[in-house]
Amino acid sequence: MKMIMIAYNHSVHEELLERLTSVGMKYHTCIQNTTGIGGKGPHMGTNIWPATNNVMYIAITTESLGKKVLAAVKDLKTRFRDEGIQAWIWKIDAEL
Repeated sequence: MKMIMIAYNHSVHEELLERLTSVGMKYHTCIQNTTGIGGKGPHMGTNIWPATNNVMYIAITTESLGKKVLAAVKDLKTRFRDEGIQAWIWKIDAEL
């Protein structure tokens, strides 16, 4: 099993959900209104740096789904170049 973590500007949340659902994603965990500093600058949820991010985790049970999810994220990243969308994937060694 693998895990995909996507960090993205909160403004593309609905678009991301629609895209991932269309490729077969059924389950996810989303942590909304996260803050931090990345390649697109500070996202702190303050008056000075008002943007925030979301972080989504998706457990991938098939290689096919993983490829579709990553392709969907890549497509969204191309469409919204200025919004800061990143994805990472890693192997899960054990499930409790």
